[in-house]
Amino acid sequence: MNSITEVSAQAVPDSVVLDAEGNAHARAESRLESCFDALEAGLAACENSFSQPIERFINDVLEIDDWGDPARAGRLFSEDADVAELRMAMVNCHVASFAEGRHYLAEVQGSFPVDIGQQCLQVLRHLSPASRLALLTPSTDETKRVTVRLNYDGTVIVRLPASRWLFPLMPECVSDAAGALTLHEMQSLLQRPLNNGSTVAQTIEESRAELTLDDWRTLAQWHAFKAQKYASAGRHDLSSTEFVSACEAAMCGDDWGGAVLYCEQALSNLKICADARLAMLLGGRLKQAFDARGFTLSGAEVAWALAEHVLEPLGLAQSAARHRQQATQCFEAAGLTDPAASDRRQMAGVIRDVLSAHSAAFSTSGLTLASYDVRFDDMEDRWSRERFDPNDDVEWCLMRSLPSGTDRQGVLDVIAARTVNRFHASGGQKPDRLHPLTRETLSKRDFYVGRLMLDIMNVAKQNTEVKAQPAIWKNAALQQFMDDNLSSLHTCIDRLDEKLLGGAAPEDACEAFVADVTGVGGWGGLKPLLAGNFQVGDFRVALAECFLASFPAGQAYLVNGGRNFPVTHRFRPRTSPSSLTNRLIGEPDFPVATGERSLRLLQSLTPEARAAMLLQTQDAARTASKSTTAFLYGLIALTIPGTRWRFALMPSCIGDVAAGVTAEELARLKETFVAPGETIRQGIANASARATPEVLRSMADWASVLGERYAAAGRHEFAVDEFRNGCEAALRADAWGVAAIMCHAALDSLRAFGSIDAAQAVGMQLVKMFEDQRLPLFAAAIRCRLADRIFDVWNRQETAAAMRCAAKEICQARGVITDVLVAGDRLNHAVRAAIEARRTQWQSGDLKLHRSSIRFDNMQDRYLRNDFDPCENRAWGLLVRTERESGRDAIYDVVSYETVELLNTHGNQLHPTMFRDLRADDFIDGVLVLDILQAAGEMSVAQVAVPSEDTPVDKAKPRQRR
Repeated sequence: MNSITEVSAQAVPDSVVLDAEGNAHARAESRLESCFDALEAGLAACENSFSQPIERFINDVLEIDDWGDPARAGRLFSEDADVAELRMAMVNCHVASFAEGRHYLAEVQGSFPVDIGQQCLQVLRHLSPASRLALLTPSTDETKRVTVRLNYDGTVIVRLPASRWLFPLMPECVSDAAGALTLHEMQSLLQRPLNNGSTVAQTIEESRAELTLDDWRTLAQWHAFKAQKYASAGRHDLSSTEFVSACEAAMCGDDWGGAVLYCEQALSNLKICADARLAMLLGGRLKQAFDARGFTLSGAEVAWALAEHVLEPLGLAQSAARHRQQATQCFEAAGLTDPAASDRRQMAGVIRDVLSAHSAAFSTSGLTLASYDVRFDDMEDRWSRERFDPNDDVEWCLMRSLPSGTDRQGVLDVIAARTVNRFHASGGQKPDRLHPLTRETLSKRDFYVGRLMLDIMNVAKQNTEVKAQPAIWKNAALQQFMDDNLSSLHTCIDRLDEKLLGGAAPEDACEAFVADVTGVGGWGGLKPLLAGNFQVGDFRVALAECFLASFPAGQAYLVNGGRNFPVTHRFRPRTSPSSLTNRLIGEPDFPVATGERSLRLLQSLTPEARAAMLLQTQDAARTASKSTTAFLYGLIALTIPGTRWRFALMPSCIGDVAAGVTAEELARLKETFVAPGETIRQGIANASARATPEVLRSMADWASVLGERYAAAGRHEFAVDEFRNGCEAALRADAWGVAAIMCHAALDSLRAFGSIDAAQAVGMQLVKMFEDQRLPLFAAAIRCRLADRIFDVWNRQETAAAMRCAAKEICQARGVITDVLVAGDRLNHAVRAAIEARRTQWQSGDLKLHRSSIRFDNMQDRYLRNDFDPCENRAWGLLVRTERESGRDAIYDVVSYETVELLNTHGNQLHPTMFRDLRADDFIDGVLVLDILQAAGEMSVAQVAVPSEDTPVDKAKPRQRR
């Protein structure tokens, strides 16, 4: 029979009970040992995510009910200590003994360092006398040594006697608090020998000597982090100590701006805690941190601030006076008579004197200080191009353009103080402004001003290191040619600049420049461009042509046929840059041949030079504002590394070609900053947005010429882009006739190009351009032409049907049939109906569309006096009377086709009102006329019905024509 027998406790022998308890203690200790092993193994194995092993350790340890032999616990802690209460403190302290654990407690739990410091003090306070004595007594037995490791910030990690429990000696553990170590006890602990034979203090110094720049900066940030936590908890004494340590580490890491900020925080906390002994101790450390690096003015500034804000309020008048005297003597030695640094003019004057003293060094290799080079290239602000003049009342400062690193030399640039204001103002309402080169948040530590700048300039020495210039050209003959003749080539640039600045005709100056460049090196005559290697003769031709293509006057010279390179005394007459469409008869090869030569130059560069020219290296990006020119029509001109030779990045250089610029490289290039808060992309966009109507029409004319050249050469992929850009510029200038011609040309090039993707993309871009200008009928006509001439031909019937369907819906919405999209009687009838429908509006004023007026005075052709009759089968269009200019709207007249025919048959074909040649885009016909009339009528009605908020109602009425 199965039964359960109860046995009384008295019947159980004592030995059995003790054995059971011993087994339980053994199992608990075994589990605890396993937890220690698992934590160490987990932290050693993890690379980034250390939360999992730490949290598993905490949970597993807290689940153990019995932590071991109570007799051992009694020997470790005092008799009145509650081991259960110390459980969480011991766990956290053990975790905080590992670097990963400290970051976990700081980031995840937020308990480091304030709460952990208190818990470490709690553990230390409850140690038994024997345990405390063992902690402080040296031992030759390695297993009994309590100092087991050092944190990288100098914190000593100890092990509780006869256990595996670790805890860090946080600042709270060395203080006047009950149970804390005294300063004498801590000093004794620091003199303990470690396994390496050195004492703890020696090991700390040796480990700091091995820190790199990046290590020092990381250490400074860690001290600053702890200082901020202590300040938030009201422990300003500990916060001051940590900020001082952060300042010392930042100075060792060449983070001088950060050191100044940490110093200010340290002094602020010293003022709050009002501890004279601590102020004298930490104030001396702060001053020594700057003096040790030669920054005597910053050290004197520390002494002055300590006296003014800390020592004087504490009643230490003598100490404050002594600090002021030391600071004043240092300031006066540097020419500064204002200790409070409130006289900005005096400070600016002393800085200008120091810069003038270093002008010889700046003209060569610049200055160097520790891990930074100090640059002032050409003695001008590299961002604003402001020239340095010691007599001008301008404030100058230093900007950290490139931070230094363990394996990287940094760069400090001298810039004007007003440029700093532009950097801070460039972000607008954005709280975070980005550094133009590092793309990190711009901060105070990126700029060195006042006494800190003087310290840097005084300590810096001339950079005598001669750096070997890397090869620029792959071909050895080209490299040798550039090495031998670079100064002569630069002289050619100087002569060109002198002629252009001296008022010489641009075409003459460019012609002479070509003759100079092609004569460098002693060769006579010109060699044809060979299909094989890039020879020196061809190289000179390409250099000259690509340089001229990098600025407007040179481009005008090339586009008018200037690439024939005649000898200097045989100049040919050229047209002015403004009349590009009336170029001379000949074979001008810009931009087609120029693009090919640009690509050849790009292919001839070494990979290192190519990366530097495309601003893909930090040092090259630092000088981007000087080495880069971006035009509002999108062309980017770069500078060949190691030279002053500019290089136009033509469309032929971009795309899927051998050694060409990829789309990713172009995108990175355009994101390079060339002005405070402005990248190349933003600079082009901003310049385009600021373009006046005159500039926009010039852009359209320029695009027309380039598009025609590309189309004639069969490079329709480039022609499409030029015609599209020209169409957009023309629409913005209300030059609708130009826009229509450009649009048709773009569609022709799309058909010749033969790319479905390009047809869909560019076609819809053109559609959207006209729709955005409230010209939907012309946009519908574009859809129909895409369907008829491109998508149907390429067997894309679904796309064509969708295009026609959209066009039909637009026509229905505008109250017309789709037949009006094609020239003919139906379109002429629709135009006459639109004119008749707006008779009342014309009798009371003009029709307005954007910044243009549509006029039909007395409802008759102003040139032939043909009266308008809606029933008469006569075609009507629009003729531009005046083009839109800055401050003046464009005017279009409704005229009959007979007027246009008469003007075209006139002998000299002059425009009747603008005193220039008549152009094809001056007359607008077709569906665009109907579109403009409808849109202008609607806009005019809307302007009258809804006057602007700041316009009186009586002024919103249409004006009466006299």
